[in-house]
Amino acid sequence: MPVLRAIEAKIEGLFEGIFGRAFRTHVQPIELARKLVKEMDDHRSASVSRVYVPNEYTVYLSPQDRRRFSGYEGSLVGELQEYLAEHAGRERYALLTPPRVLVTTDADLAVGEFGIATRLVAGEAREETPADLPLEEPAMTMVYRTPTPGPPPPRLSRSRLGEGRTP
Repeated sequence: MPVLRAIEAKIEGLFEGIFGRAFRTHVQPIELARKLVKEMDDHRSASVSRVYVPNEYTVYLSPQDRRRFSGYEGSLVGELQEYLAEHAGRERYALLTPPRVLVTTDADLAVGEFGIATRLVAGEAREETPADLPLEEPAMTMVYRTPTPGPPPPRLSRSRLGEGRTP
């Protein structure tokens, strides 16, 4: 399967390169979304019971493309993160944390070109403190004590079973 994926990537790169140079346009948000999902799918890792996927994506844009997104970059990043989370849910992928998309500028890229780097990042371990835990009303503390060993209870004989009763 990796051989087919490599061939597909080469053909895709060839077509995108030819048409990209001939009809150079700015990067479109839908292109970013599609490529982010492709990166998620390409970098999945099967475990014993789950399929893990990267949860951090860094998008590299040309300075000109980055300027085009500057007015709504925060909103776009939120939308891309939501799109990745929905895709992971549909495919039943395991994410260590919600997807995170970072956007940065790469001066070596031309208009219409972009790159994506992925990472699988562990979430911050955070223990729940008692203040974080929800309390049920009314809150009660139960104290349980183990019985201390004492003298064994008296053994009852048949003659003592009837004592203290009146006919």
